[in-house]
Amino acid sequence: MPNRWPISSGNWSDAAIWSGSIIPTASDDVFANSQSIYIDTDITVLTLRNSSTTGVTQGGIFYINNGVNINLTANPAMYHTGPAVFAVTNTPLVIISGSNTAAITGSLEATTYGPKIHLQDNSSLRISGSVVSTTNTANVGIRHSSAGNLTITGSIAASSGQSSHAIYLDNSGSLNVLGNVTAGAVVGANGIFNIGTGNITVTGNVSGSSSTGHGINNTSTGNITIIGNTISGGGNPSHGINNSGNGNVIRIVGNVLGGGGVSTTGLTNSGVGTTIIITGSVGARTTAGTGNGLSNTAISTIIVSGSVASSNANGTLSSNANGTLIIYGPISSSVLANGVSSTGTGATNLFTGPFYNTGSYNAVFAYRMQMLSTSSQWTFDTETAGVIKTLYTSNQLPGVSRENNVRKGTTYNFGLTGSLAMPDPSTVKTGVAVDNTTGSAILTAEDMFNVATQTLTTSGSIGNLLTGASTVQTVGATISSFKV
Repeated sequence: MPNRWPISSGNWSDAAIWSGSIIPTASDDVFANSQSIYIDTDITVLTLRNSSTTGVTQGGIFYINNGVNINLTANPAMYHTGPAVFAVTNTPLVIISGSNTAAITGSLEATTYGPKIHLQDNSSLRISGSVVSTTNTANVGIRHSSAGNLTITGSIAASSGQSSHAIYLDNSGSLNVLGNVTAGAVVGANGIFNIGTGNITVTGNVSGSSSTGHGINNTSTGNITIIGNTISGGGNPSHGINNSGNGNVIRIVGNVLGGGGVSTTGLTNSGVGTTIIITGSVGARTTAGTGNGLSNTAISTIIVSGSVASSNANGTLSSNANGTLIIYGPISSSVLANGVSSTGTGATNLFTGPFYNTGSYNAVFAYRMQMLSTSSQWTFDTETAGVIKTLYTSNQLPGVSRENNVRKGTTYNFGLTGSLAMPDPSTVKTGVAVDNTTGSAILTAEDMFNVATQTLTTSGSIGNLLTGASTVQTVGATISSFKV
């Protein structure tokens, strides 16, 4: 594993600038030796360094020209040293500037100071390998201050440096990560720290840690898309995502899981005007701790397409602002907490249900809530385990019988009263179906006669009419009295 270093500044491809006039090969560790080296050709070496060694002075910068591919085979692949100051003002190990586009293959694991790479102007970079922040306080692994794109295929993690960050963004360029993002296990160490306005997309899980860092700490207006789960850490607090940027959109195609520590959340939002769209569930990653799956303190719009479930004292969705909360899925409480707690007195809360209450805690605690128009029922789990109560509203339950098809005087479907008059079974011929039984009346010829003759002398009856009717004798007498 020989060392190689330049004796003057210049292009990598120029053998004259290198010690021994030999261009570095795949078996070399390459030191900058306080020079400026322009990588103008594809290279494969073990490492790039600006540290000192025998015959080598600390310092120097590697500049990457347009279209260059760099393959670093050792791990860690880059060594950056001093001075121990905040990353934004630190001299980087590698610079990509202008409109240059480059590619680096290698594992950029934790070393000392940072940033190891600085993107400037409109440059873009593709990295195939993991990226870990530096081990010193207040330093970063990569500073992305370009308007171009940074794409990383590999995991991102903060290291053991307090307030250090694996990726630091401070311009309008985008960040696309195909891998997991994790906070560091020390105070304030974030996987991604964003003060820029570019978009961040992560295809993988975003997690907090055992300390107070966040997977993503966003303070600006760029949109964030997570295709994976967002998970709290065990620190106090350590969020999967901590968002204080206003007016941005956070889209999570996965679950948001909290708990594990005091006030730790999968996602916490204090950004006014933020729209949060979650296509998975909101719940707890563990039954320990008191952190929520999602905690909101700003006037924002939150849309959840999956379930919201509390687990012991955590796993809830909590909002104390007058924003809009829409949940298209079941909501469940635990024995210690509500599933949803919306304490904004002017908040709009729209739910589909069903709702499952456990013990004395309701699934939803809110000043106001409404069923969405597509809802037809609310289902509540009662204090008796396994007993379900389903509540309906008369204007939403499909297939309800009309009033004139229901027995008169019968109340049904929360307020409707039947109007269909049913005869007494005793007045219906025996054997004929009536109401929920059969008729019991026996009808014979004698019965019919008795009905016809039981009031012979009343006015208008048959007996009364026959009293004044003519007979054969009276008609004959009448004729005989006439004289012709």
